[in-house]
Amino acid sequence: MCLCIPLSAQGTGGKAVGFIKPKGHPHNAPTAVEAGKSCLVDLIQDYTVTGTLSGTFIINYRIMVHGPCGQPPGTYDEEWIAHGTFSGQINDTPEEGKFTYTATVRDGGNVNGTIVFGQGITGNLGIAGNFKDGKLSYKGRVD
Repeated sequence: MCLCIPLSAQGTGGKAVGFIKPKGHPHNAPTAVEAGKSCLVDLIQDYTVTGTLSGTFIINYRIMVHGPCGQPPGTYDEEWIAHGTFSGQINDTPEEGKFTYTATVRDGGNVNGTIVFGQGITGNLGIAGNFKDGKLSYKGRVD
């Protein structure tokens, strides 16, 4: 259940658009645990953020892969639940904030997700694209 605030109900902040791209490999080797017919994967990944927000996302993931462990990413549908931090600039103003990130990933790598800021920054970003392209786009509002 998502208790998201519709973009039209947010404050007077500005429109935010841009891209996020992984910065190298995850911090540590991802841990994977068989869970019935699924696989749970934990990993921490840094991202370069460009556009209205510029800087770094550090995202701590828990991923449910709807298939066995050991398969390449994007082989099976996935559910991402994560939390993270942003450090950088928003429209050239230094900012830091924490967020939650949930996403549904379909086999083949198509991502449809939402980042909800709640500490230091407020706002929502829709995340979309295919992670096999090496970057995802974001669009929304930040205050």
